[in-house]
Amino acid sequence: SNDLVVKVIDASVANRNEILVRLQVRHSVSRYDDRVVPIVPLAGAVVNRVQNCFVVASPHIEGRFLDVTNRPDAERMGRALARLHQSLRLVHIELPPVQALTTGPLVEGLQNNHQLLHGDFAPSNLLLDAEGRLWIYDFDDCGYGPIEFELGNTLFTALFDTSPSVNQPSDEYGQFRHWFLGAYK
Repeated sequence: SNDLVVKVIDASVANRNEILVRLQVRHSVSRYDDRVVPIVPLAGAVVNRVQNCFVVASPHIEGRFLDVTNRPDAERMGRALARLHQSLRLVHIELPPVQALTTGPLVEGLQNNHQLLHGDFAPSNLLLDAEGRLWIYDFDDCGYGPIEFELGNTLFTALFDTSPSVNQPSDEYGQFRHWFLGAYK
């Protein structure tokens, strides 16, 4: 199919250099990991400027988001993140820490215990196509940090999606946590 999905980013709230570097991460990782949705250059450019916006294109992938209450999906997520972390180790690009780690006590110690992370590994950034192939996209928050941050962030997203409150984890969250971490190992 020649259908494309176009992402439009408001240039007034985005740093062009950081966008270009993060897109370079996605482009580089897609060479090592065929589950990462590649970028389709438009008019010969990976990032185009249209008035006050940056525009990026990707192939359209028909599929569904993963369901954290479904064991095969939770295990797919765990295996996919483990493989993605292996692929990201092959990419060496200057980037700051993951955005969520730029302030507060977590920033200390990043120099010795960090690697490139997706930054927002969640079901909303994963698609399962009709052939059962998992696709990973949206590297807008990628950066360096400890792997434990990415695991915790993914778990927090599932907690938020499955529980009435973060103080009341649901049984579905407990199952997801077990399945996801077991598959990640």
